[in-house]
Amino acid sequence: MAVSYKKRLQGMQGEAKEQCSDYTPGGTFAALPDDEYNFRVTATLDETKANLKKNLPARLVVIWKFSVAEGEFEGRSIFDRTIIEGNKVGLHICRDRIESLGYEWPEDELDTLEDILDDIVNRAPAITAKTRTKDDGEFVNTRINITEVLEPFGVSCCCYRDWE
Repeated sequence: MAVSYKKRLQGMQGEAKEQCSDYTPGGTFAALPDDEYNFRVTATLDETKANLKKNLPARLVVIWKFSVAEGEFEGRSIFDRTIIEGNKVGLHICRDRIESLGYEWPEDELDTLEDILDDIVNRAPAITAKTRTKDDGEFVNTRINITEVLEPFGVSCCCYRDWE
């Protein structure tokens, strides 16, 4: 006999109705055409799942969310998961983004990175970035290349270097 989830779904009814009240077809997660956009950016710290097949442990990851701030695609979001634990390139990308937003990289107090990311969530700074989408047949990935930080924290002007 198959497991039934009817009672759980019934329990979700009110919350689901509220959460879907602003749903639009194509949604906020539909792919964006490659172009340059103004985004609001946030970043949170999380952990990947361990990959037993590849013998990889769970690792810390920064989840960057880029939400289009204006225009035809306003509200659509792109996520960039940057693994920072055991990943030199990911750590460099994270540091570069943190510094471009006007924050000091916590060289000797990495445990404060979570506080910095929380502040980025609270401020949701405005940036300009170009998108480039790659579809390998299995996954569609969008690369974000920040070209300008419109609202840096703690500095008067900051342009992001082109790391493409």
